[in-house]
Amino acid sequence: MTRRTFVGIAGGTIIVAGTGGYVLSDKNNFIRTDSNVGAPGKSFLNQDERNILYLASLAPSGHNT
Repeated sequence: MTRRTFVGIAGGTIIVAGTGGYVLSDKNNFIRTDSNVGAPGKSFLNQDERNILYLASLAPSGHNT
């Protein structure tokens, strides 16, 4: 078995296993019932929490450069 054949078989196996796992999973876990995104005027955070997140987004970091 050559390296190219092995990598092809291993990659295909990983893709098939991942796709099968997703298809067979319980997709209800991906739906949040504690939030109502579509509600107008509804906010998940109070004003202080929004201000903290805004100021945190301005903080310098290696990822923001």
